[in-house]
Amino acid sequence: MSHHESEDGGGYPAGLAGKDIPPGAKILALADRYCACVFREEYPANRSCPARRCAKFFWRGEKASIPLLRPTLSRCSGIYPPGTMVRLNNGEIGVVSRKGEGAATPIVHALVGPRGVPLSIPVRRDTASEPFAIKEALHADQANIRFSMHQVWGNEASL
Repeated sequence: MSHHESEDGGGYPAGLAGKDIPPGAKILALADRYCACVFREEYPANRSCPARRCAKFFWRGEKASIPLLRPTLSRCSGIYPPGTMVRLNNGEIGVVSRKGEGAATPIVHALVGPRGVPLSIPVRRDTASEPFAIKEALHADQANIRFSMHQVWGNEASL
């Protein structure tokens, strides 16, 4: 329940502030706010927004209640966390499936070919390779793709 508390004491249910909020609750709060930004409409731009924009939004000011979490989050998920929709240099549109070798070079599964035609089977792309480098992160509604999580993450999607 403490993940609804706020650094300034304005949260609920107990109105805890600062050091009175358990560190685990702060981590859950950050994750909850981040997911809400990516997947719900009540956050910036009133639409689902690319993960990078949400990360910047939550790493500023009060939302960054655990400063040491920033580099850890970046190391674990990269700049483009799994689930981020992206357009690649070659024109393909896909979804980030996992972190790659570098923070800015995730593994992407292309779902739409360069001519805008959906691919029957997702194709794994390493964005460290220039033709498959990420050109831009997309809003989910910009990508306009429907896919099964199982297609991209296999049996791990059912865990």
